[in-house]
Amino acid sequence: MKLAALELSARKIRLLVADGARLLDRREVATPPIESIGPAERKALVQLLEELRGHALAAGAHRIVAIATGSLRRARGISALQAVLPGRLGFELLLPSAIEERRLVYQGVVGERTGRLGVIHLAESWADFVVGEGRTLLFEQSLPLGLGFLERGLEHQAATPGEHAARLVDAIAALSEPVTRELRAHEPREIVFAADASSAAAGVVLGVLASLVGPEGTRHLHRPLAEGLLACELAAAQAEADSADRDQEIRVPDLAAET
Repeated sequence: MKLAALELSARKIRLLVADGARLLDRREVATPPIESIGPAERKALVQLLEELRGHALAAGAHRIVAIATGSLRRARGISALQAVLPGRLGFELLLPSAIEERRLVYQGVVGERTGRLGVIHLAESWADFVVGEGRTLLFEQSLPLGLGFLERGLEHQAATPGEHAARLVDAIAALSEPVTRELRAHEPREIVFAADASSAAAGVVLGVLASLVGPEGTRHLHRPLAEGLLACELAAAQAEADSADRDQEIRVPDLAAET
């Protein structure tokens, strides 16, 4: 079954189209930074989504699912955008909780990997730490380690840019060290970093976390929220198809028992 997933954030929209595990199309459209969604912003977003919907249908998608990241679901006016999409474009916009988003990111990272996996996901207002084995989560915790929150708070305290950077690094390390120690105690074979930002501050945060994690943390990804949503939707579709197949099975009579 061919499915498409749209991921909406405050700065971009991503489209993935997949047929099972095979990726058919991947697109990304940048948007101006979105803090609130008024009528003009809503109209522009609907137009962009309509264009991406056309690409998904052209790729053969039978179903389209859409999800908003944490940065966008807090924007003023998001509920009005969510209300118009089913009628205009034929799909709903999911607004996951922070816990649901964390688990979808993990599912997007795990893919076909085997063995115990650690995931550190850096978002705009928090960081997630997860360990799992296959689809089963063994450990998960979040910290208020977001770039904007931490950077703004430290900026007011710092006297110079150099002191600001030093305080930022010290605060990140102090907050993260107990959680990264607990994450490593679960002995993941691999630790993957998934970041939702590409700023210099994001690089600083990832560098501090990598130094705390050690050599196991070697892989860096964008935030794979759309991939996690696709994985869950495909798994649900496959389970539904398997159930339908079982219902249609023909029961062969036991002739030996009848004789």
